[in-house]
Formats: sequence, C-alpha cells, structure tokens
Amino acid sequence: QEHDQEARRLVQKYPDMSTPIRSKLSELQESWRNLQLLARQRKEALTVAYTLHKFHADLREIEAWVADTIKRMDSLELPATISEAEAMLELHQERKAEIDGRLEAFKNLKYFGMRLSANYSEQEDITPSLARLEELRRTLLAAWEERRSRLDQAHQLQLFKEQADQADSWLASKEAFLHNDDLGDSLSSVEMLLRKHEAFEKMVTAQAGRVEELERLALEIVADHHYDSAGITQRLQAVVSRKDRLKESSMARRRRLQESKQLQQFLRNMYEVEGWIHQKQQVASDENYRDPSNLQSKIQKHAAFESELSANRGRVAAVTNEGEKLIGAGHFAGMEIQTRLDELDAAWRQLQDTSQLKRDRLNDAYQVSNTTI
Repeated sequence: QEHDQEARRLVQKYPDMSTPIRSKLSELQESWRNLQLLARQRKEALTVAYTLHKFHADLREIEAWVADTIKRMDSLELPATISEAEAMLELHQERKAEIDGRLEAFKNLKYFGMRLSANYSEQEDITPSLARLEELRRTLLAAWEERRSRLDQAHQLQLFKEQADQADSWLASKEAFLHNDDLGDSLSSVEMLLRKHEAFEKMVTAQAGRVEELERLALEIVADHHYDSAGITQRLQAVVSRKDRLKESSMARRRRLQESKQLQQFLRNMYEVEGWIHQKQQVASDENYRDPSNLQSKIQKHAAFESELSANRGRVAAVTNEGEKLIGAGHFAGMEIQTRLDELDAAWRQLQDTSQLKRDRLNDAYQVSNTTI
C-alpha cells in the first residue's frame, strides 16, 4: 500500500512519467507476490519435511521399543519350580498390560501415517512404513503370545514333575515294605504276614490312582505339543515301569508267603507224623519178648500194633504226597522238603523193620516156650 500511495503521488507530480511509474509499480507488485509464494512454498516444504521426519522418528522409536521388549521376554530362563512359573506368568501378564498401553501409540501413528499418505503422497510413499508398523504390532503380539504359551507349558511341566516326584516317593515307600524277607517261622506268623500283605495290597490299589492321574496329566500335556514331550514321556514311562515292578514284586511276595504257609502246614503235618512214628518206634523197640511170661498176649498186642501201623500208612503217604506236590510245583524250600521226606521215609521204614523184627522175636520166643513145656 505504501508503494501504491507513493506511485499515485509521483504520477500526480509527474504526469508525463505516469506510464513508467505504473510499470515499475506492477513489476514491484509482481516481485512481491512471487516472494510471498516462495515463502509459502518454503514453509509448506519445511512443514512436510518435519512431519515426515517426526513420523519416521516415532516409527524408529516404536521399532526400538518392540525389539527391546521382545529381547527382554526371550532373555529370561524358563522356571525351575511351580512358584517360579506362577511368578513369571504373573509378570508376563503385567507386560501385556504395558503392551496394551503402547498399542494406542501404534494406532495414533497409523492414523498419522494415513493422513500423511493422503496429503503428501507426492513427496513420499509411506505405504511401506505403514506396513512395517503393522508388522511390528503383529510381531510384538505374536512374541508375547508365544512366550505366554511357553510359560504355560513350563508351568505344566513343573506340575507334572512335582506329581512325578510324589509318585516316585510313594512308590519308594511301598518298595521298602516289600524289601522285607521275613516269611514267618510258624503257621500263625505266616498267616499274620499274609494279612499284613493283603492290607498292603488293598492300600496300594486304593492309592494307585495317583499314578493314573499322572498318566492323564502327561497325555494332556503331550497332546498339546509340549516342547519337552520327549522328556515327559520318558519320565512317565519310568514311573509306570516302577509301578509295574512294584505290582510284580507284590505278587511275588504274596506267592512266597503262600508257599511259606504251605511249608508251615506241611511241616506241622510232618511233625505230627514224625512224633507218632517216634512214639511207635519206642513201642516197637521194647524187648518184652525176652520175658517169657504172657507171650501169647504180647503177640496179640503186637498184632494190634501192626494193624495200627497199617491203618496209619495212608497218613504217612498223605504227608509224602503233600511234600512231593510242593516240590513238583517248584516250591522255594524244595530241597528242605525233600530232606524231610527222606528222613520221614527212613523213619517209617525203620519203624516197619523194627516192628517186623519184634514180631519175629515174639514168635520165636513163643515157639521156644512151647517146646520147653
């Protein structure tokens, strides 16, 4: 305006110079308009450059934060106990809250980038940067989810290990019971041991569910493609094999106790027969044939004695058959049983021989007595 006023004043003062004055004014005005245009363009260019720079700087900041967050998640060792696993899961959930808080920054930067793309597409194509921003978001969430899954599996692993340790401890306590070699030394003591063993077997059956629970837990974990499926399967097989060995040992102990009971029953019957044979051996060894009085009565008594021996022959045979069956069944005391059978057979034969000798002596004495008369 000042230039316009000055030009009008000069035209009025120098009318003959009006044309060059107006021409000069037009040139000045055109130069001023050009200068203003250049200034606006420069300002706009600086604004675009700053805006783009800020977008990329924010993107780099997010990229660095994502890298650091993933590094911090992956740098932690897996837990070695249940309490550690629970603490690390809680910490990881807190990290999710931190991530959720930063997702708003992702969203804002995305919208910022979309506005830039709409307004300054000629200056720069930021589509790759927007794609990178989305990639960072997905990578971060995937890394968090992968770590959460890993921690969940680690927690399951520690639960499995604790149950496996408890099962091993339980099996060890039951194995200790079976390490008892006492088979009893009498029928009553063996029967007492059998009652204890039956109670033990009932208790084992009632508590065997803990191994079954361990099997179910292991199968569930392995079915979810656990990172240590091989180790879990191996540990489970070890526990199950140990349980099977315990069952076999328990059955073997039961069989041995039953055989011990059979042995004690056999020995009881053997003692009775041996006692009876010993008693009859004393009778058969009596040399009353040396006294010539009442020989006929003595012969009759001995005939009754021999009838008694004959009547009890089946008793001796029954004990012998009992022992031979035990030996034939592979009884653990087969050698001892055979020795007792041999001793019984020898005693029985001796009794029969002694009885035969006494009968002959009585008959001889009787004949001598009749001849003398």
